[in-house]
Amino acid sequence: MMSELPDEDPRMEDFYDRIANGIKAFVGKSLSEATIYFLGKRIEHERTRFKQTYGHEVPKVVLLILPSSRYISIFRADLESPQIQVVVVNMLRELSAMKVPVDIRELSVAIKKAWPQYDPSLVIDMAALDKQASPSLRH
Repeated sequence: MMSELPDEDPRMEDFYDRIANGIKAFVGKSLSEATIYFLGKRIEHERTRFKQTYGHEVPKVVLLILPSSRYISIFRADLESPQIQVVVVNMLRELSAMKVPVDIRELSVAIKKAWPQYDPSLVIDMAALDKQASPSLRH
């Protein structure tokens, strides 16, 4: 089994930058099923390329996609519940600062797709109480 490099390794930072730059082209645009499929395939291609180039695994990543907000973000798939809460609340704070509305049902589905083992209501309830994150939430 090949080892994973730490996230701070320059090769990993380059990998995440390449993925983020590829995703940025779609942020703010209509997100069709074909676009979402393409992004998933692109990430898998980059993971394979990284493994072939450096001989190391890349942690599995997930896309958190909010089509009506025209927003996409990438996270590690192996996050634990407390980490999921932190990254999602921080994302909502960022969206709130940009005055981007987020449909709660869509957010719940996106979280469940990204982390099937996680209960989205936990982070949604937490965000609803957060003065910086809550303005973006829409019912």
